[in-house]
Amino acid sequence: MIILFPANALFLRHKPRQVDQYPDGIKQNMLPTEPRSGDIPDSRPSAEWSIKRATRSGRFWALIIFPFLAVIGIYIILVHNVKFLVDQGVDKMTAALIFAMVGVISSVFRVFWGWPSDRIGRELTYTMGIICACLGVSCLLLFEASGFRQLTYTFSILLGIGWAATAPMFMAAAADLFKGKIFGLMYGFVKAGIGIAGALGVWVSGFIFDKTRRYNMAFVLVIVVLLLSCAFIWIAAPRKVGLENIQTP
Repeated sequence: MIILFPANALFLRHKPRQVDQYPDGIKQNMLPTEPRSGDIPDSRPSAEWSIKRATRSGRFWALIIFPFLAVIGIYIILVHNVKFLVDQGVDKMTAALIFAMVGVISSVFRVFWGWPSDRIGRELTYTMGIICACLGVSCLLLFEASGFRQLTYTFSILLGIGWAATAPMFMAAAADLFKGKIFGLMYGFVKAGIGIAGALGVWVSGFIFDKTRRYNMAFVLVIVVLLLSCAFIWIAAPRKVGLENIQTP
């Protein structure tokens, strides 16, 4: 409330014209004529999305799958990392501090990731975040193998940075792909998948631990599903939507 509310009240702009831009990525040289005052070009698709049209689109399913996979991986780590650290000989208060650091760092970088995503694209920004998260999880695997305690702090930094890139990109990609009246419903499907994924990830990792008495296979699974999630945001390709809408006759 102290930092984000004043920042949004003072600096958030709601319309492209407030920052001398055109809607949805339209460039000035893409327009046939210079727009008159108050004459803002409409970059929306000529046909509004419908449920039937959306579910027949591969991008819709890619949009559902990439958050689904990411949340499976993230929840495995969030729920089980403290228990893992304690099992490896880290005292409970230190393990709790490491977990708290993940949350604090994530909070900071949730604000940061929006800036590059608007400039270099959702896919590349998300990829950078996922790489950080995978490196963070790898630190836990290395810590188990080596016992080098400093890796646990590296884990908290990298996972916090990577985790921060997930939720903002889920909503931004959905808005890019399904703008218009149907957006709320489309994002509802995304959130439903996220809820199922969270429960599934926690259960699967617990099942793996019950069978093996170790977390290493669960952490390998985290890296696999995060990388697959990264692949699916590129398949969804929100970066292409603005140009396609402009070219729609």
